Amino acid sequence: MAEGYMKWYDIRKGGYIAQGNGQPNIFVERRVIDDAGLTGIRTGQRVSYELVTDAKGQETVAQIARIDGRA
Repeated sequence: MAEGYMKWYDIRKGGYIAQGNGQPNIFVERRVIDDAGLTGIRTGQRVSYELVTDAKGQETVAQIARIDGRA
C-alpha cells in the first residue's frame, strides 16, 4: 500500500490524500473511510491507501488505513 497524509478532510464528503510519491492529490470518498472503520480521522493524519482503476479508467482509493493503526 502507498503512504501519504490527509491534506484536507470533510466529515460529510471525504477528503484528499497528498500522495507520498509526488503524484497529484487524490480524492477518497467518505464511504471508503467509513468502510475502513476510521473514526476521528483528521487533516494531517498519515495514512496508507490502495489505488485501483475504476470502470472509467480513473484511479480511485479502494482501501485506507491510519499509519499508526488506530481506528
